[in-house]
Amino acid sequence: MIRVFFQANHVQIILFSLLCLAVAGCSSRDALAGKSTSRQYDVVAVRALNTVSMPALNLREKGAQNARFIRIGEQLHWLDDARYEEWDSVVLRTRPLGMDDPILADVYYGISSADELKGAKRYTAGDQTIGLIYWVDGRIGLISAAAGNPVYVIERKLHRSEALQLEQSLVTRGFDPGKVDGVIDAATRAAINSYLESTGLPYRYETPVITEQIYKSITQNPPHG
Repeated sequence: MIRVFFQANHVQIILFSLLCLAVAGCSSRDALAGKSTSRQYDVVAVRALNTVSMPALNLREKGAQNARFIRIGEQLHWLDDARYEEWDSVVLRTRPLGMDDPILADVYYGISSADELKGAKRYTAGDQTIGLIYWVDGRIGLISAAAGNPVYVIERKLHRSEALQLEQSLVTRGFDPGKVDGVIDAATRAAINSYLESTGLPYRYETPVITEQIYKSITQNPPHG
């Protein structure tokens, strides 16, 4: 009886271990495919690329009208409102989009080489190419229209605690983000513009993005009273 009891428990342990490995394997594959959690990226700016350096007053961007977004999770929701239940992505070796273009100076703020970027991914559904995203970091991506212009700048929202820290850091640095309420609005972005100008960025945007580099630059080691 003792031997049978041992064997039964031994089988249970093996089955339990195999189950754990199977679950871990699925989680790893989901994480690699970007499907483990759903994340939404809103279009915050629509910009026309150019290759000519110009004064800040001449920079132009189209407002992100008809608010669009991308949601990446078990289902992929694309800019054109198409939804894909079965999708995949592949990392591409390609040059960054418009890295030397002044219209994207805020997007690439604090980044000196392509090696610091997260990289590009092509999203597909079967044999169909859905689109390509040039990922700057974990929060910001660029999507080029079929003709090359315009470029859609997508941004993942900050958590409220992160937004509060950003606003408070702007206040501490002497820039007015409006009401410190954890909401990133026009006043907050105007303060970000002023901060970027103070660091030497010669361009001002209607909607400056909040990259990981910009967020860290503002919130880390702010001056004290």
